[in-house]
Amino acid sequence: MKHKRMLLLCVCVMLSACMPTPQNEIVVNRADGGWEAIINGSTPAATVGVYGATPVPDTQTVAPIDTPPLPMPSPAMDAIDWKDSFTVNAAMDEICVIVDAKVAYPHSGTAPVAAVGFQLPDVDRIDRLIAYFLGEGPLYTADRTKTKSYYRKTMERCTAALETETDASAREQWQLLLERTAKQYANAPDDITPTPWDGNREGKLDLMAPNGDGTYRFLSIDATGVSYRVSLDAPQYIQNTLCLAPQSDRERMAVEDAQKVLERTGVDAALYAIAGQERTVRAFGEETHENAVSLLFLPLRCGYPCMDTHTFHGYDDERPDTEETVYAPSYPQESLQIVMEDGKVLTYRHSYPSTVRNVAKEAAPLLPFGEIQRLFREWIGRSIYVCKGDPLTVRVHTVRLVMRRMPQKNVGEDWKTADFWLLPAWEFIGSVRAKSDTITAPHLDNETVLRLNAIDGSVIE
Repeated sequence: MKHKRMLLLCVCVMLSACMPTPQNEIVVNRADGGWEAIINGSTPAATVGVYGATPVPDTQTVAPIDTPPLPMPSPAMDAIDWKDSFTVNAAMDEICVIVDAKVAYPHSGTAPVAAVGFQLPDVDRIDRLIAYFLGEGPLYTADRTKTKSYYRKTMERCTAALETETDASAREQWQLLLERTAKQYANAPDDITPTPWDGNREGKLDLMAPNGDGTYRFLSIDATGVSYRVSLDAPQYIQNTLCLAPQSDRERMAVEDAQKVLERTGVDAALYAIAGQERTVRAFGEETHENAVSLLFLPLRCGYPCMDTHTFHGYDDERPDTEETVYAPSYPQESLQIVMEDGKVLTYRHSYPSTVRNVAKEAAPLLPFGEIQRLFREWIGRSIYVCKGDPLTVRVHTVRLVMRRMPQKNVGEDWKTADFWLLPAWEFIGSVRAKSDTITAPHLDNETVLRLNAIDGSVIE
């Protein structure tokens, strides 16, 4: 297995260019069927002892922990305060690692392993979505024709931006958008004639309803999930910076409002909002929403947050036994994002909703956390690339047990009907800083620097 399969922390293009071959191979979870043996109990997963019985000396104390309220039962949890600091060699330089985290772990020392698969909304939930987002008024087949009114508003935003923008590059972009919009305005209709919906719920559903001011709100339900926008001007691209919890009163209120939306629309109760993303949500040229908050929801599966929001990219995988190169394709994973503004939904996207098919093993034994600490020390230096002369400081502030999805096999193009394993995994989240100022972007305050399988200690990509 080549070093390109290693877990990478892509802090910037410059750092990713500095990639020496590691001295030892990282053990990475594979979709080769080996997990069936562990799940069925025919292969030992790890050396099992009392959970937490082999701690790193003088670095932790046992204490109770207050877990946040969850919309479904969660396992009984204990906690340790993990404080540690050390320096490790990494690629061309070194990493100073500082750990200061309260770590919650299951009192039983076990966690479930489950199978999960995609599941689209049924007819009852489709009706709830329509009722909540579009109401009981007239419904029409969606027509996203942009009228003169739409382009007029865009030109007004461009003109206003040109009056205040001082950056030359940004001014050039606004000017180009203004010129393009002016041409589109000349050819745009004054209005659209909506086509009444015939009530057919089979196949893709693409509807719109009037807002009362000449604009429409849009709801789409198809094989990829559910998408809603309050208007064509609503933010359609949101650059996310993951936070672990709401950071302000505005974000906390947005979380409460969004949770009510989930209840009203019949979304699985096992979805837990963890993050306010941006205080100002705005894509270039779109309507500005100064009070908007973008929220990311993570599924809760078997009582743990399920990290289903990362999309695996295709790669060539060289099998060590046969030297055969097998291409493992990309596959999408579940995500749910809501943009709220003063209690109102601007944008709603639930991509590839999924459900737990069955719990394959209710109590898989986890590695003692002392062993997880040792493996963290061993692998952190081989998981982050550092350029020569620019050492990194990694401050780990959150260590949490999550459920991580992995394909049961090389699913190819059959991912829509395939099931995936949900495996317990430890995530180490922290800030990354370089000696220089090359990687001080805010999103690196909450970067997953390493992810370890909680059962066998292997690195999870």
